[in-house]
Amino acid sequence: MVGTIVSAFTSVHLYRLPPAPSAGRRQAERAILSGNLVLTGLAGLLAAAFMPLLGASFAAWGAVPLVVGSVAGLHARTLASSHGDMARTAVIPAASLAVVGTALGVEAALGELPSVSLLLALNGLGQGAAAVLVIRRLSGPRPADFGGAARRRWRVLARRSGWSLVAGAANEAFTRLAIFTVAAWFGAAALAGLVAGQTVLRPATLLAGAFSAASRRPLAARRHAGDVRGFWRLLLLGGGVPALATLGLGLAAALLWPWISAWLYAGRYAGLESEVLLWTAVFVISSFWVAGLVALQALGRLRDLALAELGGALVCGAAMAPLLQSLGPQGALVAMILGGVVQVSLLARGVRRGLRALGGGAVAP
Repeated sequence: MVGTIVSAFTSVHLYRLPPAPSAGRRQAERAILSGNLVLTGLAGLLAAAFMPLLGASFAAWGAVPLVVGSVAGLHARTLASSHGDMARTAVIPAASLAVVGTALGVEAALGELPSVSLLLALNGLGQGAAAVLVIRRLSGPRPADFGGAARRRWRVLARRSGWSLVAGAANEAFTRLAIFTVAAWFGAAALAGLVAGQTVLRPATLLAGAFSAASRRPLAARRHAGDVRGFWRLLLLGGGVPALATLGLGLAAALLWPWISAWLYAGRYAGLESEVLLWTAVFVISSFWVAGLVALQALGRLRDLALAELGGALVCGAAMAPLLQSLGPQGALVAMILGGVVQVSLLARGVRRGLRALGGGAVAP
């Protein structure tokens, strides 16, 4: 959630910049990075202040560098994807995986139980170190600007960030509401069953994430070139291919669930075929949601994005309680499907408006 808030004020504005290198783009990047660093530092201080409140059972001081490193890594990934540099986008998670994996291997070799706080800290440090390298490579040895002009730009960014903050908050509510309501209503075991059905579909969702990272620069280029048809083609390809892959994997997982339950979960979580199908519908819809999200960011239509996220969250929230009452834990997934349909419909309307504003004539695919 900290990453969502900080990105709403800073990193998300990188997607609005013209893709071609220029002095103006470099100045904007430097001001955005300096604002991001200030907010990231504040987030680390707040995490440190909050940690004693958790008590001995839950306080993990390694979460402080995790917060700082994760937010820095998120900005570096956004910067790299806005430059169209997918290799450097992958450096940050790869560094985290390597550092944490090495620590786990060393602890296992020594016969020690994993240290949660240590692993959290190493995760953050790995992301942070990789983020520094990526930012310096893409923006030069002095990538941040804290001068008067940059501070004036911060105020402009803050004024433009209201809708992106609303969008981020609504999306957090939409994606996390089911976790808290199912656990509170039916207990942790019911939530575990939902998560078990979701986990097998995660590989297909990587396609949507890959489109999100790889398409931002091409979509921005088509926007600035006024290429409405090219924009639509890329957008529908990026939504349709992940959706079809998710649908295929979901149907196969539901068909093979008795074998998956026996092999992957040692016989636990039998009979989750209906949950897998519902999750499939959720992720198919989310494939088009990702495409619409990226498109509206590239078009700079943050108000339309926020209204779509807010509409989906409100529908999901309103439907959650009655559906949980009537359908049990599966009702949470039905509520997410209803909210997702509203989201995608509103996102599509926002994209049509944005492309029509480019003067490209008829924009509906």
